[in-house]
Amino acid sequence: MKPRATIYHKLEQFGDIGTPIFLVNPHSTRAKKGLGYVGNAIKNHPFFAAAAVVATSAAINETIKMLQDRLDTGKTHVVIPVGGDTTFNQAAMAVEGSSHVLVAIQAGNATNAALNLQKQGRRILLPHEVLEQGSVKTIRPIDMRTDGSRRIAFGLSELGLMSNGAKFLNGPLRSVPGYHNDVVRNFLHERTLLVGRSLFNRRFPLSELIEHDGEEQLEERNVLSFAIARLPRIGHHAFFPQVSLERDAGFAFELPSHRELLRYTRDIQNGTLDGQVLQLGHSRAVRVGRTILGSVDGDTFPVEQGEIVSFAISSRDVNVFGLDEPPQALAA
Repeated sequence: MKPRATIYHKLEQFGDIGTPIFLVNPHSTRAKKGLGYVGNAIKNHPFFAAAAVVATSAAINETIKMLQDRLDTGKTHVVIPVGGDTTFNQAAMAVEGSSHVLVAIQAGNATNAALNLQKQGRRILLPHEVLEQGSVKTIRPIDMRTDGSRRIAFGLSELGLMSNGAKFLNGPLRSVPGYHNDVVRNFLHERTLLVGRSLFNRRFPLSELIEHDGEEQLEERNVLSFAIARLPRIGHHAFFPQVSLERDAGFAFELPSHRELLRYTRDIQNGTLDGQVLQLGHSRAVRVGRTILGSVDGDTFPVEQGEIVSFAISSRDVNVFGLDEPPQALAA
């Protein structure tokens, strides 16, 4: 069966297939590489011959609306976000709860969606290869709500340390010589997020209603980070075997203090970090005691003192194309 026929056969469950759409972030770290793929795919691959190209906006909600305006009612579109996890996240917000299907591409700063969906051995497959070799999977992302705002995360939603690290990585570090080299960037990501930046962060007060012996009690503590992971692999050195693509659940964990940092980094790399599984239908709600940064898939935003932040597995699913074999965890 020819590649184009193979792809349409895999999508036939969704009915009428519309024009593929590339959502392109021209400012992403690997933008040049991603744009090169878009041009080659449109020129050489029959499935993408008539594909549309939509550029992202600096305003996230504007990007979501622009993409939604291009999605035909009654048809299913394959959407390829050409950027990092934030671009993938924007596309997911636009298509959640619909029949449209996302395919990741490694064309940005962080590419956890591609790492988990498209990694074969040591190589991340290109979108057309995944369309030909993989299948459609349904994933429910993390639903993160602050006062008046809702965001979703495919990889990681967090308060504190890693959000500060993400802001730093997306700012000053972009000007570091060699940052666009994969090896240099990966080193800076892992070491900066988990070790270096921790020295510039202080703990923040966190309060949460906890059920104990059938009664709800208010638990107050100070932490450096509170996070929930949705994917089994985040970055190149963080593994969460407690969750999987097929299971509607997240994994909640936190870093209490600087004294726990070495154990934390070791356990997160070995996949042995302590925490709690967040099941579909359950939620975690915490109140922050001072203004801090929060993030979803590396996109940062302020969380004001006294705000309540809730985390749950979304009731709305997202269709994604991925390989049928799970990503290699500790062997990468």
